[in-house]
Amino acid sequence: MSRVEHDSFRDSDCLCGRGQVTRHVASTDYPFGGAHVTYQLECPHCAVDWFLEHGWFVDKVTYAGARAANSLWMSAAEKLREVGSRVVDAHMERVKPPTRKAELTELDRLGLSAVNYRQYLDARRQGRTPGQIANLYLENDNLVAIAGPAAEDLSRLARDVKSAKALWEEAAKRVVRRRAPKLS
Repeated sequence: MSRVEHDSFRDSDCLCGRGQVTRHVASTDYPFGGAHVTYQLECPHCAVDWFLEHGWFVDKVTYAGARAANSLWMSAAEKLREVGSRVVDAHMERVKPPTRKAELTELDRLGLSAVNYRQYLDARRQGRTPGQIANLYLENDNLVAIAGPAAEDLSRLARDVKSAKALWEEAAKRVVRRRAPKLS
């Protein structure tokens, strides 16, 4: 059984200079156990506007904007995934591949497969449908081609996902990060 040793060090000053960043290290006497390192911002002034992430100061307001944009993107992608899954399942019902191998071959032909045969069989045994297993890309013309009446809806959802992703990328670029100042 190994012991855990906890140490705390003053790592750097805070941004305003009235507080500090403390590094907490938890390590074991086992040589291959590694160490668990966390940082704590100990400044009531800086903690209002900033938080620490991997030793960097991150602005809370710009980060919240990026998280909101990310949530919007993920929500749009989930809607696309739901509709796309139903489209693929309906297509498989029309085509009626006789075997699991034929199902995977059809997904491959459509450019919707990202798994090998063994992974496909495992997923089907777990009760997942071909539509749930399919890798639903944004720019897949084959998916729109098999969509039938849902093609317009699918295209609109794909555009929504693409624009939400672009918004998230822009918001992520605007997140303000500052390196912690060196000890004075």
